[in-house]
Amino acid sequence: MSLLARHNVPFFSLVKKTYAFIFSKKRFEDLAFVPSLCLIFIAFLASRCIVEVETPQGKMQSFNFVFALLLLISGGGFFILSMVRTHLYYINGEKKRLWCEKSFYFKGIRYALCFVAACLAGMLVTAFWTLVFYALVFYFLDVGGFSLRYFIMAAVAISPYFIIRFCCIFPAVVSGDKLFLLGSWKITRGVASSLAINYLFVASVPFFAVCFATGFLPLMAKIGIPLIVLNFLSVYAVFFALFVSALFQAVFMNVVYDCLKERKLEDNVTENAFFSIAKNKNSD
Repeated sequence: MSLLARHNVPFFSLVKKTYAFIFSKKRFEDLAFVPSLCLIFIAFLASRCIVEVETPQGKMQSFNFVFALLLLISGGGFFILSMVRTHLYYINGEKKRLWCEKSFYFKGIRYALCFVAACLAGMLVTAFWTLVFYALVFYFLDVGGFSLRYFIMAAVAISPYFIIRFCCIFPAVVSGDKLFLLGSWKITRGVASSLAINYLFVASVPFFAVCFATGFLPLMAKIGIPLIVLNFLSVYAVFFALFVSALFQAVFMNVVYDCLKERKLEDNVTENAFFSIAKNKNSD
């Protein structure tokens, strides 16, 4: 019996459940229609971050810090609230007036704090193991000297594993469960490698779709569409891919959490004590 079968984590059904939830026509319209309109404003801010200025030497590109700051604030809030809304949609179903409820924004603040904590923890753990990998490959095996490029590549390659180890806190904080970083690390023990492959596949598919779609932009240029419109469409396509990927990731996290939160682990003392806390839900 495989490791995943022993721990009741169905490998292919996780991807199937994620796509089945998102690709329902009604759900996708509910989740994406209004946010896709809001993305126009975010794409506009992104397109204005780099501007051309006239100098004595000619036209040069300059970075607009005001638009960059507005993009960081509005874009970050947009994606966090979109993921919280997706989590709630998965848990409670459609709710029309969700944007008008104060509790929704309080959940967004808690979600953002968990996101910062998970990022810091993930960066520390990822950096540690990347240094270990780098030391083994480049120092002890004498493959070559230190290169920041290879260090970053190694960190990116192993980051999905550590994202999965901390991912369960996000649906937990939305649903009101008492789950922390260490708890998420515990309940994903033994299955994180396979889940990371699932996660990488789920999160990256929208970008492959956008790469395919943007391949038609040169054809649009040939039929006379202005370059400024094509540039805006390319920026919008990137942000739309990020948005759809965020929807996929939110649903995937819920699916994983549903599979693992009732999990019975080997340590009957500490693990059972932990699960007795993790299963108690707070009322909002």
